[in-house]
Amino acid sequence: NKEFVVRRRSTRYDECFRKLPDDFKTQQFMDCFGCSQPTAARALDRFKKDGVIESVKYGLYKKLVSELP
Repeated sequence: NKEFVVRRRSTRYDECFRKLPDDFKTQQFMDCFGCSQPTAARALDRFKKDGVIESVKYGLYKKLVSELP
């Protein structure tokens, strides 16, 4: 039996998240993280579930924290 290990985001994720403005669009996220639209959608969904960002309107997000937990 393997023990459950909490996933730790890489320092690259931390750096990219810090570079994002407080209010950002999906395209800005994709440019900063260097990812495709489907990958960005999954990451943004995960960030929303973790309480790191919130959706202001379609394609526009607001950071709730300045650093990733």
